[in-house]
Amino acid sequence: MCRLANLPVVSTHGLRGTHASLAVATGISSEAVAASLGHESFATTRANYARPESLSDASTSSVLDALNQSSEGRPIDRP
Repeated sequence: MCRLANLPVVSTHGLRGTHASLAVATGISSEAVAASLGHESFATTRANYARPESLSDASTSSVLDALNQSSEGRPIDRP
């Protein structure tokens, strides 16, 4: 289908990786992402699907959200 549409060929494995990376980066729980891919634990998802930068971005976002909640209403600038 990709070739017929003159688009880069994207495998189903690649789409699973995109799903995992985007879900983690937007803050979906690791357990929910693993379950959506049929994995028993997030270890498989992390090792084979989620991009490392997505995991890092999600961690940074979580820390900033926590700091924002405890900053007495003063917003903290996001990078």
